[in-house]
Order: sequence, then structure tokens, then C-alpha cells
Amino acid sequence: MNHIGERIREFRKAAGISQEKLAEQLGVSSQAVSKWETCAAMPDLTMLVPLSTLLGVTTDRLLGTDDIRRRELENQWHSLMRQYGECSEECIEHERRALLEFPDDFTWNYRLAVDLIHSSDSLPDPDQRERRLDSALLYLRKLQKQIADGKAEDPHGCVDSFLVQALTKLNRREKARKIAENSPRRNELLKLCLTGEEREMHVKSLILDHLHDLFREILSSEDPDTLEAGYRLAETVFPDILPMWLRRHLLEYGSTAAKKLTEAGRHEEAAECLHRVMKLAAESDRVRRNDPKGLCITYEAPLLHGVRETSPIAWAGHAMDEFRSRLSDPAFDPIRDRPDFPDPDTVTEA
Repeated sequence: MNHIGERIREFRKAAGISQEKLAEQLGVSSQAVSKWETCAAMPDLTMLVPLSTLLGVTTDRLLGTDDIRRRELENQWHSLMRQYGECSEECIEHERRALLEFPDDFTWNYRLAVDLIHSSDSLPDPDQRERRLDSALLYLRKLQKQIADGKAEDPHGCVDSFLVQALTKLNRREKARKIAENSPRRNELLKLCLTGEEREMHVKSLILDHLHDLFREILSSEDPDTLEAGYRLAETVFPDILPMWLRRHLLEYGSTAAKKLTEAGRHEEAAECLHRVMKLAAESDRVRRNDPKGLCITYEAPLLHGVRETSPIAWAGHAMDEFRSRLSDPAFDPIRDRPDFPDPDTVTEA
């Protein structure tokens, strides 16, 4: 944005002022303002100060000369970074000077807050550390207000992240937790402010969430060998009892894998796969009869020890009915006709 007219248009819209209103307050025609904004004409030099005042910006910013100064400060900062390293006192001092010139600049406020937080660990005096972290909180809360007012964006929740870090370092964990609970990065930030068993259970719950996604990807593979590996992994991760959501995946994708094995002429493997799916469906129906609302599990395996999960019923009807429907596929004729393949009704009664 190099022309003053473009800046006038941007600042006017940001201030919520119409062309007509701006023209009236400046004592010019609305056509004159329109010509400025379309770069067809330039405002008179005598208009610069009243324009800046009405638009709520400095004359430097209106003229664009502050962009040159910003680039100078930015280049100096990168030079200090290379010379002294991140979070150095030299960088922090430069960030403070930059904020004297551009107090509302999001980037400089953010950089200073982050450097104050990271550098606080190296300070030997606890009072100095506390003062530095409290100073960082002031800059972060300024950024928080800019975001709330719609003047800045933080789509990745970085400001929340550093607020939680600073508050946790100050041992103000309840305040940190409140921010974490309302952040788009909730799960990640709670790991920073929770402690002891509560933190351990939170981490294990996150592991369980990741396992949901992992098994969904593995078991949706069209490769029977990959599916077999998924079965073995499930038995390792869930040695006690399989949750209903995983049973659903195994039933659906296991039947698909068995069909591919049958079509490939690997009938022994297909029969074994179908038999396993059949037993899984029968067991799922038995679980459902005992607890129609779902399966409440407290995991005992080390990876998820102590985590409680209510695994709701994953299908509308009976699992064995669905299995029989899948088994009726003509592709499974060679498997159903095998004398060693069990009758589904016999398995159901087992």
C-alpha cells in the first residue's frame, strides 16, 4: 500500500467514517475524498494534520513513513538476534525501544512478552523473575484485548499459550487453567498447568483420543496384512476388553479385508478373519445385553491405566445381524461352504 489515498481509505473504514462524513468534517466535497482514495488526486499538505486527527493515526503513518522506520527496527532486531541469540537482554531492550515508537504493534508486544517469559528462567533472583513474568503478562493482556476487539487475530492461540506459561511459572495455576479451558488449544495448554495425577490422567485421555484416530486409519486400510497388524496392536493396547468404538471398526473393516482375501484366493486367511469378526460380533451383543447403554471401561493396561471411558453402542441393531448381512455377500460363498466354518447361530449361543 504505497499511495496515501489507499491509506486514507483503509484508515477511514477502520474508523467507521463515511466519505461524506469525512468530507464534511474537513470542509471539502465528498468527490474530493473519493479522488484521494482512488489515487486520482492528492490531499493538500494543510489537510494532513486534520486528516490524521480524524482518522486516529499519526501523520507518519498516514504518509507511510513509519513503514520505513518499522523495517529499520526489524532489520536491527534480526541483527541482534544473530549476534546475541534469542531472548538476549540486547533483544529485549530493542523490543522495548520499538514499543516506545509503536506501542500498539502486535508483533513487538508479542516478541517482548515471549522473550521476557523465556529469559525469566535464567534470572537467579526470584523477585526479578516474578517482576519479569508480571511484565510479560501486561503485554500479553494488551494483545488479548486487541484480539477481543477484533483489531488482531491469533488463530493458533499463541497468546493464550504464553499467558498459561507465564501464570504457571508464577504458580497462579487456577488462572492459567481458566484460560486453558477456554482456549482452542485446550488439551495442549492443560498439560502445562495441571500437576500430579490430574495431569497424568489428562495426558492418558489425550493418548486415548489419538488412539481413536490411529485405529481408524489403520483399520480403514484396504490391505489385509495391515488390518491384521491392527488386530494385533488392538490386543496389545487393550488387553482387558475392547471398547465398542474399536469393535465397530474391527467388524466393518475386518469383513472388508476378509472379502479381499477371498477374492484373492486366500481362503484359509479369509475364513480365519471372518471367524474372528464373528466372535467379536457375538461378544459385542453379549456386552450389549448386559449394558444396553454402552460399555463403561476403566482401563487397566499400563498405557491407559485408570482412564475411564463410556463407549456407547456403535450400531443401531445387533452386531451379529450385521455380520450375517455381510456374510450373505456372494463373494463369501467359498467360505460359507467350508465344513470347518462355524454356524453363526452356534457362535451366538456360545
